[in-house]
Amino acid sequence: MIHKVQEEKAPALQLTYASPNPTPQINNIASTPDSYTPSRVQSNIAAPPMLLATASNKTTAPVRERSGSSASIGSSDSEDSRAKAQQIISIDTRGEMTLNDQLDFVVCGATGDLSLEKIFPSLFSLYILDMLPRKFTIVGAGRTALTTEDFQNMINKRLGQLRSGKGSWEILTKMSFSEFMEKKEGFFKRVFYYAITNYNVQDGSLVGLDELLKMNSAEGPANRIFHLAIPPSAYVRVAQAIHKSSLSAVQYRHLTASNTFKDGFSRIIVEKPFGRDTPSFVTLMDALSGCFNPEDTFFMDHYAAKEMVENIPIFRFQNIWLEPLWNHKYISSVSITVKESEGIAGRGSYFDDNGVIRDMLQNHLMQILVRTAMEPPQMFCERDIRESRMTTVENIRPLTLDDVVLGQYEGYHNEDESIPSDSITPTYVCAVVFIDNDRWRGVPFILRTGKMLNERKAEVRVQFKKADNFLLGAQRNELVFRIQPDEAIYFKVNNRLPGFDKKVHLAELDLTYKKRYAGTPPEAYSKLIQRTIQGDQFTFTTPDEIKAIWEKFTPLLHQIEREKIKPITYKAKSRGPVEGDQLAKRHGFQHDSEYSWTPQKQ
Repeated sequence: MIHKVQEEKAPALQLTYASPNPTPQINNIASTPDSYTPSRVQSNIAAPPMLLATASNKTTAPVRERSGSSASIGSSDSEDSRAKAQQIISIDTRGEMTLNDQLDFVVCGATGDLSLEKIFPSLFSLYILDMLPRKFTIVGAGRTALTTEDFQNMINKRLGQLRSGKGSWEILTKMSFSEFMEKKEGFFKRVFYYAITNYNVQDGSLVGLDELLKMNSAEGPANRIFHLAIPPSAYVRVAQAIHKSSLSAVQYRHLTASNTFKDGFSRIIVEKPFGRDTPSFVTLMDALSGCFNPEDTFFMDHYAAKEMVENIPIFRFQNIWLEPLWNHKYISSVSITVKESEGIAGRGSYFDDNGVIRDMLQNHLMQILVRTAMEPPQMFCERDIRESRMTTVENIRPLTLDDVVLGQYEGYHNEDESIPSDSITPTYVCAVVFIDNDRWRGVPFILRTGKMLNERKAEVRVQFKKADNFLLGAQRNELVFRIQPDEAIYFKVNNRLPGFDKKVHLAELDLTYKKRYAGTPPEAYSKLIQRTIQGDQFTFTTPDEIKAIWEKFTPLLHQIEREKIKPITYKAKSRGPVEGDQLAKRHGFQHDSEYSWTPQKQ
């Protein structure tokens, strides 16, 4: 039932509490457009997700020192409370993980670009911030014959970039050189390399890895995380090898401060893409579920943890003025764009086998879409947010060939020797997606992504309809979430130009992060690794959600491959094929070539 406001003032706010972990929620019975019936009339306000319960029927308990003192999550703004909150390491579903527990972190595929560019710098950032347990061992496992010293030198070259702020938190930019070097020395004392020719239980290669971990680990629960930074085709084989070996076996029981016993955990992180289509994902999931518990399997899509992507639901549901406008009555189109200015050099074999739809559209852009379009969750907790995301995915109309434009940049075949000269793998896609529910019926979601384009940019652009009394010179409003680079939220508004003439011009209400907030936001990988240590699945994609998304794309992918659809050639460093812009224009999107937003200086 929809209740309409009887007078022109904000509706009354009623505080309610959720069980079992009471968190204030604000229920807002607001007026809504006559042509739109929301699935839930209330708008809920709560603390940021990382401070809430992270499972349907469990609470986030405090980290305990061996003395038994607790660092609880509270609402106090004191320095002491914030320091304690930062010490939260993990709550496993089978008991508490303390700062003094042992953590073994194994990176499979340790010498690849993903590991060296993202994973190890993120682990170092967590170490800098004291967000790793005090007793930890990091082992890089790879096929390259290296010594531990050689491997550490490879990582060290990447860590030097942290001094310039790349992938770092604010604290890194304030450290002296001697402090930075001291931290690196302490970090590398816990980093080792293990050369492995094959993940095979029979040849005994995994036994040596297990012995290396035991030799450098303290007594206690065998808490282990395996991060698979390897080709997706090897996921099942490696996961099964880990499962069948002693690597993932629970070897210790630990007496907690509350005099209860718990076992160590064994978790696995899997990177996208998760399969090639619906059947292959089901096969992958069946294999992984036979090796690791569902709560210990983490499907990582790092775009879901980018600062602005995490902020979209917060911005939507915590600002009371926005919800009545967030529907088809006021919004003309939603454009989600992820442009990359570089090509695929060094990733030729992987990319040519998968293409831009599997590499970007089916995962990264869909995660952004779901968070932009989801209904307000009943509560701001893991269970309800996942349910809301899943409902949104289920309402997405399956894509057809008429909904997409495919492109391939000039010179693609020459960029990597592994690419066949006759490859028709698309490097660009523009797709129009529709969500068949009351809120979004008829609103096109225009998703664009590609390699070797004119700029590096990721954004969500919500374009509103024209006002009924449109004045000369006035333009459509746009709300833009700038994901990267230069995180920002800006609202393009029509404003009277100061002066004697009655002129209207386009201006913006601008929230540029680097001006408003000090420091550099943490890398998405740092947050996701830290949450894996916590056992917090809040940001990770669920298997049901992944399968439902694949079901929207699988018929299209199979048709493209079956009919050998050739992509349109476009010039490198351009906007992509003009047909992409034409598709967006046919669905009502208006590109303003004269307006240019410039991020505010710090």
